[in-house]
Amino acid sequence: MEKKIPYLVVLASSCQLYSGTGVALFEWIRFAKGYFEFSICIDNLTPLNYKIARDFCLAEGLRFFPCGPLQWAGGGDPGNAMVPLLVGSRKWPLIEFVSWANTNVNLAVLDACTSDVHLIYTPHTQPTWTIPHAKQLWALESAFDRMLSDSSLVCCDSPAEVETVLRRVPSARAAYIPIGTDTSHFRPGEAPRMPRLLVVADFNEARKRTDLSLSAIYRLLRRNPTYQVALAGRNSDKVEILPEFATRFECLGYISDTELLELYQRSSVFLLLSDYEAFGIPIVEALACGTPVVTTATREAISLFSELPGCYLVNNLVEIEVDAAIDAAIRQKQHENIARMASERFSLHAAYTLKLKAIQVLLPRQDFGCDGGIPQIVTADLPKQTVGMIPSTTEY
Repeated sequence: MEKKIPYLVVLASSCQLYSGTGVALFEWIRFAKGYFEFSICIDNLTPLNYKIARDFCLAEGLRFFPCGPLQWAGGGDPGNAMVPLLVGSRKWPLIEFVSWANTNVNLAVLDACTSDVHLIYTPHTQPTWTIPHAKQLWALESAFDRMLSDSSLVCCDSPAEVETVLRRVPSARAAYIPIGTDTSHFRPGEAPRMPRLLVVADFNEARKRTDLSLSAIYRLLRRNPTYQVALAGRNSDKVEILPEFATRFECLGYISDTELLELYQRSSVFLLLSDYEAFGIPIVEALACGTPVVTTATREAISLFSELPGCYLVNNLVEIEVDAAIDAAIRQKQHENIARMASERFSLHAAYTLKLKAIQVLLPRQDFGCDGGIPQIVTADLPKQTVGMIPSTTEY
């Protein structure tokens, strides 16, 4: 049996592991655990995210290091009291830390590591205004720049995020590594599609712009009396609907993976009018199921989705543009082609082979003996646009 390389993931319990942050991390670990001996360390301040991490480790057979918080002024996350002891307890060739906003935990990792540790940073960068009470987090910006500067590899969700990182810290070792989607699960179904519009989001977050989505949906329902609407995700069951349209909505709350797949496969259009998405996992899941998408034309979305069929990028504040895109998406019937193109670009293999190759550059095979290291990864079968570490910087 080949020797696996120790790989520690340090998290803050403020990370929303029930959302895209957790999906991205857990899919990467499942994909790469044949190469690495993964362990996860997380504080216990936020029970929900702590439990998600613990249960994942139990299910996947990973080492789990629970700890108490250690919070400092100027950072919004709980911190981690165990990091100095844990990092110094053994040789960790690889340590990954997650989120641009976890100031306390990430600084603790940086301070505890020696020069022979390769730090992998996955920031999922967002604008500061997306954080409540951002003005109180006076340490966030300078700490973020240090994380970018000191990390061996910065994994960016989009080409636009690569540009953002390099503008902040030109010396950052930034790589475009998209979030992978399990396209063996998210794929077109056999049942016919319904006249239904779908929204999947965390309806508790202001940046998701539930107000804009609902306004666009009401306009659609007035134009097209046959359409129904499904809302799924956190607090979707608490959304207040205008009484005149109440019978045409399903507000489902949290749903199972099976229910989510059925919604994607049988809906005619997916809508997400967020002000900002670092990536947008539901967008890719919908496209992988062949469902046309209408979403906001942010720099990140343009850099990720502008070349994909079935993805309509709009100014979320211009009603006529949103309405025209929704109507065009409803008329779209090339579901198999939409799914094929999205799957080629964002499958687990396409995305995480890039991450494996980027890590392989950090870890020469001889460092771990003849049985260790990462075997050569074949990229010939990957789409051209996903091969390579750092794309050329293009203005969007």
